[in-house]
Amino acid sequence: MAVLLVVGGGTAWAWLRSRDAAPNPALYTTTLAGTPAALAVDGRTGRVFVTSTRGGAGGAVLDEDTGATLAGQAIPASALVVDERAGTIIAAGPAGVNMLDAASGRYLRTIPMGVTPSAIAGDARTERAFVVDPGSNTVFMLDTRSGAVVGARSMLVTPASVTVDATDDQAFVTTIDSPFVDVLDARSGALVRTLVARASGGPLAVDGKSGHVFVLDSGGASVAMVDGRSGLVLRTILVGQFPVAVALDARRGRVYVVSRDSASSFNPTDTGSVSVIDTRTGGLLRTISVGVDPVAVAVDADSGRVFVATRGGASVVPDAWRWVPDWLRDRLPFLPPPGSHLRVFPSGVTALAVP
Repeated sequence: MAVLLVVGGGTAWAWLRSRDAAPNPALYTTTLAGTPAALAVDGRTGRVFVTSTRGGAGGAVLDEDTGATLAGQAIPASALVVDERAGTIIAAGPAGVNMLDAASGRYLRTIPMGVTPSAIAGDARTERAFVVDPGSNTVFMLDTRSGAVVGARSMLVTPASVTVDATDDQAFVTTIDSPFVDVLDARSGALVRTLVARASGGPLAVDGKSGHVFVLDSGGASVAMVDGRSGLVLRTILVGQFPVAVALDARRGRVYVVSRDSASSFNPTDTGSVSVIDTRTGGLLRTISVGVDPVAVAVDADSGRVFVATRGGASVVPDAWRWVPDWLRDRLPFLPPPGSHLRVFPSGVTALAVP
């Protein structure tokens, strides 16, 4: 931090510049009308799809480059995945699974499925989507081109989250209140092996290149880096409090973990964060501040942009100039009054360009 101070005639003028601070990676933030629940990116069409669980209010289709809101149908869903190869969106909603056209966002059909489908992941190479339904203890397999249900696997423990390793065509499923992760064959749905991750039921990401599985401890402040074949926990990575979502950029070797960073996971009042992790070493590369109550994150593998959806809320913002001595602050009329202040953050989607 560089400070240049000139005092004359009873007045002090200061020029302050932070030379060590990392540049702000935020490209834009688009405010939403309602409460977002999930989002996905279609790099082929340059669109960001945002869903909501509240009757579709809060859902939107955004232009990836500018953040402008485009015409599209708002579908209520708790999770969704885009299959760029098939040109479809598969969204887990309250009445089953909704299928949309990725180019236009047009609703195609609803596929009745299970009781409460809540998580979803896709494998573009096999054109399969895996839908987790905790209500029936089942993981369903769908054809992402036709929407046909091609398989279902009953789980011994209630499933929570799912992700796909496109390198080996395997699906990894976490279970509620359990450290076990079941690995399924992405083509047949057969159980390949079971891992023990030391984290209970949190979202996860798999990097096929390094063979590492990253499992979030949703009730804590850490991520377990697990060997995808042996199940050995290689490292525990500290992140923000209450991590809620994770996305993988396999091309750049990074995992992005979104955390609420609040004393309460039910009523967040602090701004959240994005932890950037090296997929090979598990090292924490950077932490980026985002809005209040982040709920979802997605990455465009082509552009490398990271998109974070936040629900928003009121947050106490600390005084950024508290380090300035009182005698100097009294002579700097352009500084705000001392003390923290309350700031209201709207719900929205923030695009990040992380170097």
